[in-house]
Amino acid sequence: MHLHDRYMANLTTSVGIAAVIALIVGAAGGYFSRSGEVSTLANQLASKTDTAIMREEELMGVKAELEKAKESKSMLEAELKARAVPLQLAPEEGQMAHDLWLLTAPLENGKYAIIIRAEGLEGTGVYLVEGVTRTAMRTIPVAATLEQSEFFAQEDGTALYWTVLEQNPQTSFEKILILHLPDMQMEGARLVATAAVGQ
Repeated sequence: MHLHDRYMANLTTSVGIAAVIALIVGAAGGYFSRSGEVSTLANQLASKTDTAIMREEELMGVKAELEKAKESKSMLEAELKARAVPLQLAPEEGQMAHDLWLLTAPLENGKYAIIIRAEGLEGTGVYLVEGVTRTAMRTIPVAATLEQSEFFAQEDGTALYWTVLEQNPQTSFEKILILHLPDMQMEGARLVATAAVGQ
């Protein structure tokens, strides 16, 4: 073999070895890079798993709170039924409203729930619940604000109104009134029903 041929063979071998080394280094770099990616992915997966566990725990907590709320609601409903004082409201002459009931019930915190159920109401306009005070004999909205004292009737004429008062309506009011505002204005208000609640 000539010197030139040997040189070329050695060069080819060297290039081949260099190429193999480059491939090995590249593959190793890729491996380590992949290892880093896998490690990162593993960490992310662990983090997501932890987050999922945390979310599951939070969800369980929310479910537990929901169950407590349901139990509290059931207990409150039972308490209201046991302590509620039902009064029938008398409809005004010419009014189609019927089955008008007013229920008041004391709550644990010293407040009082007031509930009104009615049928035969008009589906338009707004209804307003007012009280005639025992002291000054003034007519005022039953709740703290006018908006909280309003309710709407369904298309079938039924309505259910409730609110929480700071004091006993039977000691603070002489009467409870239901007014109908067909045009949403007090000027056109019509008295629908009345209940004497004063003790």
